[in-house]
Amino acid sequence: MCISDPSQVAYLVDGIKDKFNFIDDGTRHPVTLSGGEKELLNLATALSVKPGLIVIDDGLSFFKQ
Repeated sequence: MCISDPSQVAYLVDGIKDKFNFIDDGTRHPVTLSGGEKELLNLATALSVKPGLIVIDDGLSFFKQ
C-alpha cells in the first residue's frame, strides 16, 4: 500500500505518535527535538505508510522503557 497524500500521512503519523506517547504539538522544528524524539518521529513516519518490512539499524536504543 502506498500513501502519497501528505495530509493522510500526517494523520497516520499523529496516530502513531499517540500510541508511543510522543508529546508534541507539531510546531517544533526537528532540530529542537532530542535524539530519541527524532528517532521516534522517524519510526512513526515509517510506520505511517504501512510497510511490509522495516529495517532498523541500531535497534530501538532510543526507547527509555
